[in-house]
Amino acid sequence: MPTPALQQHLRGPSQWPTVIGVLAIIFGAFEVLGGCAGIVSPWFMSAMVAALPEGQSMGMAGMVEWGRWMVASSLAGLGIGVLLLLGGVSLMQRRPRGRTMCLTWALLRIPVVVLGLVVGYLMQRDQLAAMQEMFASNP
Repeated sequence: MPTPALQQHLRGPSQWPTVIGVLAIIFGAFEVLGGCAGIVSPWFMSAMVAALPEGQSMGMAGMVEWGRWMVASSLAGLGIGVLLLLGGVSLMQRRPRGRTMCLTWALLRIPVVVLGLVVGYLMQRDQLAAMQEMFASNP
């Protein structure tokens, strides 16, 4: 009867690092793409506001004021997305630093999400106030 160590050797290496690595690469790529899109969104939004009719552009004032936060949030997302992407590649190569990188991503992602929720709420509140002001001034 083979020993447990020999049985493990005969079965081959575990497939979990490959599975988690692939998922980390996919989610990291989405996060990098989202970060890149978020970086250019304030300029796109400014162009859209400029194209609106004169009376309707007031409703977008609440969103335009948060442009710097959008860029900062997108840069943070881009940075930690790259960390997850590289962590996934390292996991697939079965390097110990892949685990560390993925855990670091998780620890960084939690406060970024919480901060994003708070600022998103404040941004929506400003947007609704600007829209109410626009509707009140244009009966």
